[in-house]
Amino acid sequence: MAEKMGDNKQSQLVLHELDTATVQTDIEQYLTIALARLNPSGADIAKLVEDAGVLFIYAATAVRYISDRNFSRNPHGRLQTVLNASGLGAKQKNKAIDELYTVILRAALHDEGMDGAERDDVLLLLHTVISLQEPLNVSALCGLLKMGSDDRVKAAIHPLWSVLHVTGTSQLVTTLHASFSDYMYDKERSGVYYCDKAIHHGTLAGLCLDCIDTATPGFNICGLESSFVPDSEVVDLDKRIQQAISQQLVYACRYWSVYVSAARKSENLVTLMQRFLSTRLLLWLEVMNLTQNIQSSVEVIKHAEQWIISRTNDEKLTELIHDAWCFTTVFASNAVCESTPHIYMSMLPFWPSYRPISRIYKPRYQGLLVAEGTAVDLQQLNLFTIWTFSDVVSRVVFSPTGERVALAVGDTIVVVDAHNGRALFGPLAGHTDLVHSLDFSPDGTRIASGSRDKTLGVWNAETGKRTLGLLEGHSASVRSVQYSSNGTHILSSSYDHTVCIWDALNGTRVLTLALSDLDIPMNEVTSVRYSPDSMRIVSGSQSGMVCLWDTQTGEPVFGPFKAHESPIESIDYSPDGQHIVTGSDDGTLRVWSAMDGSMVLGPLVGHTAPITSATYSPNDKHIISGSADGSICIWDAQSGEIILGPIERYTDSVYSLACSPDGSKIVSCGGEGEVHVWNALSKQNALAQVDGCAESVDALACSPDGAFIVSASGKILHVWDAQTGNLITGPLTRHAQAVSSLSYSPRGNNFASGSHDRTICVWNTQTGAMALGPLRGHTQSILSVEYSPDGTSLASGSWDCTIRVWDTQTGDMILLLEGHTLPVTSVQYSPMGTYVASASWDRTIRVWDTRTGGLKFQPLLGHTSWVNSIDFAPDGTRIMSSGGDGIRVWDNQTGEMILGPIEESSEYGIIKYSPEGSCICGAQDSMLDTWASEGGEPVLGPLDGHTHDIRSIKFTPGGTFVVSGSIDKAIRVWDIKSQVRIITLAQKPATEAPYIGLHLLLAHQINTHLRHPSSERMGARARWMGY
Repeated sequence: MAEKMGDNKQSQLVLHELDTATVQTDIEQYLTIALARLNPSGADIAKLVEDAGVLFIYAATAVRYISDRNFSRNPHGRLQTVLNASGLGAKQKNKAIDELYTVILRAALHDEGMDGAERDDVLLLLHTVISLQEPLNVSALCGLLKMGSDDRVKAAIHPLWSVLHVTGTSQLVTTLHASFSDYMYDKERSGVYYCDKAIHHGTLAGLCLDCIDTATPGFNICGLESSFVPDSEVVDLDKRIQQAISQQLVYACRYWSVYVSAARKSENLVTLMQRFLSTRLLLWLEVMNLTQNIQSSVEVIKHAEQWIISRTNDEKLTELIHDAWCFTTVFASNAVCESTPHIYMSMLPFWPSYRPISRIYKPRYQGLLVAEGTAVDLQQLNLFTIWTFSDVVSRVVFSPTGERVALAVGDTIVVVDAHNGRALFGPLAGHTDLVHSLDFSPDGTRIASGSRDKTLGVWNAETGKRTLGLLEGHSASVRSVQYSSNGTHILSSSYDHTVCIWDALNGTRVLTLALSDLDIPMNEVTSVRYSPDSMRIVSGSQSGMVCLWDTQTGEPVFGPFKAHESPIESIDYSPDGQHIVTGSDDGTLRVWSAMDGSMVLGPLVGHTAPITSATYSPNDKHIISGSADGSICIWDAQSGEIILGPIERYTDSVYSLACSPDGSKIVSCGGEGEVHVWNALSKQNALAQVDGCAESVDALACSPDGAFIVSASGKILHVWDAQTGNLITGPLTRHAQAVSSLSYSPRGNNFASGSHDRTICVWNTQTGAMALGPLRGHTQSILSVEYSPDGTSLASGSWDCTIRVWDTQTGDMILLLEGHTLPVTSVQYSPMGTYVASASWDRTIRVWDTRTGGLKFQPLLGHTSWVNSIDFAPDGTRIMSSGGDGIRVWDNQTGEMILGPIEESSEYGIIKYSPEGSCICGAQDSMLDTWASEGGEPVLGPLDGHTHDIRSIKFTPGGTFVVSGSIDKAIRVWDIKSQVRIITLAQKPATEAPYIGLHLLLAHQINTHLRHPSSERMGARARWMGY
């Protein structure tokens, strides 16, 4: 430094203008000499140098504090206090430098020549620089803070030269030392110069969102011509990015949610976020993708979502940002992000039309791909992405932070980024046979593995290096490994009939539990788990036995007890430690009390093959299971009801699954090296909705208020929310054979199902619990069930040629109506409930008095073929019937035929009046027809869309739409008023709002209808409307 000064007595040496390395070398030399009496370690000196930065004042203050009274006041303790920067010592250490900072700021902000506006500029700049997540240059600060010119920024920086630093050509603005930010954020230290972090971060959040909002153009910002060309192959893309995307815009896109997360709630900030999500989300995605920041975009939205959930009660905004998170996650996790235009060309067109992103953004574009059809709305939002590997993936586990996923791939281990599946390191080689089990240590620094090669491995989770040699001790395949809650021990189980506990630091075996000592057959241990406090271990075995052990003594606490008749493949503790779930080869799950071993729930039936994996969600509310049938189910941990699934995505077994620590994702592995990442928070249980109709749609019914729909596919029932498409309850599987007919009670709280198993069941709409039944009496298949208008009785028609009327309170049969000579195909109550009409294959219609059981008049004769269906007109004056010889309409007072036959040469299976009675709708094979109810003139049809026979049709309460269910596993919705087929229900008028989302209910293999513009050029064909 003396050489820098030379002989010029008037020259000034400003330390922060020197090379940093030079200054720190001098500081290191100074500290080494000044603290020589303490003989500090090299690491301690290095830490002090790092803390000092380029400020000698910091080093000098530290030396004065440590050497106080000639090193007589516990200097070693004081050194540690300085190194740890905490407690009273820190306050003393800070005193001198705080005084220095205060002097500098007083001089900077109280200059008599500075006016109020200039002082505001200095404070805004000062508070911004200490809040930056990464340095910005002068120009970017100017743009972000809207200062108008670089000179204004430089003028604000000038008084702060002693605490801020502007690098040479790059013009990056930073603080000289981290201690200055600490000073500014501590009100006790900085006093009147204190920066309230929550307030200023709220300001910066607003500035970032405004920066995004004012960016131009608001669509296709780099003018990319085609989605067919990957971004990496656009020749001049870097030049386009440099010209179109400013540094402040990139910064705003990357960090706006960081500032939001730290901000207090304000209506202005909520409004800005609403505007961003509603107008600029896709532009933000463009910028994040083009600037290679797409992988952090998921976390950006997640932070904002957490703030909205915790700070507001706005359900619509919460739904919108969750959908934005889903949209971002799907885009960022898949190859579609390799070409930015696919945000508009693929992502948006194929996003389900009922979701907020589609409702907001799709109407604003013209000329892009138009994807229509139930398949679009049925695409599985729950499935974020699929990662594929060249070898079998047998186990998955999340890191404690949820940022990483460890995978057992063959005999190796691979660690990937949980957001995008990008390999962070691996494959880690060492095992010589298939890796069966993995677990992260609680601090996330290590990974334990168990292998078929009879050994355990312990690996550094940061570097992938093995920290211990392979642990040997088991004499057969290691099936399960887990860290204790404090990370000091590793638990393992093996087919050698033992459970072992190992010291996690040195690999020695500290305890062995031998099931062979318990004198039970087939005692190979398949799965073990620690209790949450690691005081107990639960084990499951090939013999179906469960045993609880004390980890201190190795003695059984209780058990073994018989949990299943078949081998137990998976076992887990609930997070609160109160329950244990077991999954078995018998295809069922059972939940047990961890206190006494009594069964709490079960058997839980939903899978059709052995359970391979079962685990609790972090919030203790759900149990997630995987099976050898290739499906996943999510169960309510309190009631045992399936709330999602079976989700059938694997052609082979599901081997393992794991839930992220925050409960937002599920990762599963199975099949041929496939890893699936699921959205565990999705309210739209589209996965269950698809698989709920793996069979034909045999029957459906709409609740009177239009809020719910119940469907039958084979013997399985599901109840759906008609507005959101959520699965309310199901699958309901009490029937032994296929369900043929469904009917809602007038209040909508219950519904009845009639089955080929000869029984009727009455179910609670909300819970799926059986409210009544099974009602038995029919001797052959039930073909039709119908509630009376007042809900007090239920009529059923059967293959046994009878009609039976049941009391809905007691389940007692109150009427037996006999007279038909062939199966009764349809029963209907009159609007007042005084009569029941029945149709039969004996070619007759009969009308029965519900009080006496007698016929109102003689059987209605006229059909020359079997009669399939009947319906009363809404005013009760007419009865309509359909069959093998077309459609007929009868006067309900006289029994005379007053209209028909309509389409006499055609067979109609199902027939219905519209709610207001103006038209009738009938199903002929796979097509629908409608006619005017007065004259029988054709109104609409044939409506062609189904590919197989229609089994059920229902009008919505408003009468605008007809819903049809078919053997082709689909439900379709038709607009009778406008005489068009409705594909996307978002186009429906508000009066039919209860049926938004109906289209995503019950489809399995449904065509998607695409309309593609003649040119795929982004600039020419796509137009943003309104912005």
